[in-house]
Amino acid sequence: MIKPLTEWVLSTACNQSIAWKKAGLPALRMAVNISPSHFLDKDIVLLIKHVINETGIVPAELELEVTEGVVQTEQQNLSIFQDLKDLGIILAIDDFGTGYSSFASLKHLTIDCLKIDKYFIDDILIDNETQLLIASMIEMGHNLGYQIIAEGVETQAQFDMLKELGCEMAQGYLLSKPVSADEIAKLLSSNIVV
Repeated sequence: MIKPLTEWVLSTACNQSIAWKKAGLPALRMAVNISPSHFLDKDIVLLIKHVINETGIVPAELELEVTEGVVQTEQQNLSIFQDLKDLGIILAIDDFGTGYSSFASLKHLTIDCLKIDKYFIDDILIDNETQLLIASMIEMGHNLGYQIIAEGVETQAQFDMLKELGCEMAQGYLLSKPVSADEIAKLLSSNIVV
């Protein structure tokens, strides 16, 4: 069921993004998690092309997130990343720091973002080693040309520390708990600043 479910999720998310844009809300990047097994299926590129054409989403406004378990240097995997990048979409490595990716893999991949896993964010204020690890991930990511997104940010103090370390984006309960599409539209209209 993962293939039809993925297609439904992608289509629904992209159609929602278009609906928000038509309603006058600012353009945003719609991020969709993709199953590792489906991501490494060569048909994923055709599916993404189909969804882009069907929904009319601007490719640069679609982000696909995959866990770092798919970050491998096998040629087939690298070519899938490149084919998806050639479509103009954004690629992110989700839950970074908790999987088994290697620096060799990062060297060869064409990705845009590293999303630092909540596991690290939870300890950022109480553990110096965690701060050093996060600072190193941010610096390495920036040196490779990636955007850095911190996952699971729950407090203003965590947010402030991440900003101090150079992290430019965050997600988590500090900003909003999961809400409906209508509630997201209200949030986007309210211009909340953290």
